[in-house]
Amino acid sequence: MREPDTRNWSFSKRALYHQKIKPKVKRRKKPHDSNQWYYWVQVQFMDGKMGNYQLARDLQQPLDQHRRHHPGEWRDILLGALINVPVSHYHEGKAKIKPAMVIRILILPVRTSNPRWITRSQFIKPHYSQVKWFFNKVQLSREISFLTHDFQPQNQQRIKAILTQYRQQKVKQVRQQVWRHILFVGISLVLIVGAIILAVELII
Repeated sequence: MREPDTRNWSFSKRALYHQKIKPKVKRRKKPHDSNQWYYWVQVQFMDGKMGNYQLARDLQQPLDQHRRHHPGEWRDILLGALINVPVSHYHEGKAKIKPAMVIRILILPVRTSNPRWITRSQFIKPHYSQVKWFFNKVQLSREISFLTHDFQPQNQQRIKAILTQYRQQKVKQVRQQVWRHILFVGISLVLIVGAIILAVELII
């Protein structure tokens, strides 16, 4: 069957397409090709700790296509996004999962086959205005629903708790930024008014 033209597809649509068509049979492990490059991400957890993970195989090819079609802005699709990553080794196909924020994207000639250091396929980038964050009007219902999908209850509860913490931190961060801006503007106005008054007094 002829493959569709994916050049005008969004990154998420490409990722879903490659996830659907990937073979269900186990592939034989190929020797590492030193000329092949892989996408890795540096993530930050809610407690401030950092981690480096190779992107899931389902995301490698779609991101590569996205980078070719959008060379100047391809990183924007992932930077700041929340992505699920394992924080423990897998046991019977299950691991402890936490969402973390993507803060950097790396392209390295390094590949890992250890699933402990490979992200899951779920990621989402919250898009809300500063006004909504400031007035605490963001509930992250869509993000919680997407990132908890298909996980066992323990991981679902953990992901929900971390996203609640993320929301609280984001509200606090936005409010601090707004108050700093207001303070800066206020001080600037006082200095300008003071300079004007001083200039008028000197003229008189």
